[in-house]
Amino acid sequence: MGLFHDSDAIQTLSEHIKDSEAGASSHWLEMHRDFSFHQGKLAGIKGFGTYQLLRAGSKSYVQRVAHVFFQRRFRAMGSSLPPFLKVDRVGYEISARQNQQYGLDRLRQVLTLSLLLDRIPHAFADDRATLVIGDGFGMLSALLLATSATRKVVVVNLTKTLLVDMIFIRMALPDVGVALATSQAGFDRGMGDARVSVVALRSDDYSFFQSAKIGVAVNVASMQEMNPPTIANYFSALRQVSGRELFFYCCNREEKRLPDGTNVRFSDYPWSVDDGVLLDEPCPWHQEFYQLGWPIFRPYDGPIRHRLALLSRKAIV
Repeated sequence: MGLFHDSDAIQTLSEHIKDSEAGASSHWLEMHRDFSFHQGKLAGIKGFGTYQLLRAGSKSYVQRVAHVFFQRRFRAMGSSLPPFLKVDRVGYEISARQNQQYGLDRLRQVLTLSLLLDRIPHAFADDRATLVIGDGFGMLSALLLATSATRKVVVVNLTKTLLVDMIFIRMALPDVGVALATSQAGFDRGMGDARVSVVALRSDDYSFFQSAKIGVAVNVASMQEMNPPTIANYFSALRQVSGRELFFYCCNREEKRLPDGTNVRFSDYPWSVDDGVLLDEPCPWHQEFYQLGWPIFRPYDGPIRHRLALLSRKAIV
């Protein structure tokens, strides 16, 4: 079969959340330790974004006000990006449908998509799909579809996190067809089916996406939590996708030490001198976060860099 649609996709993923995965680093083994999904309820969500439910009452109201107030400096960064206002409105709508506070993690995805639509609009202009490696709560995938930036999204993630992505994408876009591909043939069918807007892949099945016509690939703050061989595998697959040029937006810590002592360095990713670099700098909206307490704004444990590159096909590793 190899292709599971809508609720069957959710069910199939839920049946595999205890499977071991070759692509799971020590970071994710730790983050996923208490994860569970039982009778439609998620628990133990940790490590891939802020999970703040919208509720009635004073606490939820204070959270909403705090987000609006503390996000002003980040919203100012979007003022130079013409698509920002539209994408920001959609971000609010998606968060409300997912019953989540519109927190900084979500605003960052809005800023990321606004940047890409401003810098490389032509990469979204035809029938090519967009690849999201490591989405958080399905936010970027939902934004891509709800803004009509792309007609089809391929989302790749570890099984537990992918289950969360799929649940939240369906919450945001209940009329959108989603599917889980578990074989190459199933993936190809999903990509060719106009009724399917999201094709999901478990991380160990990442190589399936090489057969797809992909214009843009995005990874935000998750390669920094992968083992270097896994990162190399993704780069190799990205350089071999079907179609024409492929732009890769990569936003990750310059260096991060995983629980088992593995050091992951942005500069050590298998970039090539033949890659066409359009942007390479510290990411303005990923240098600090806010929280109640003093100081309100705090830097991350290390600088976070973003690079937008047209990947060369010469440097296959």
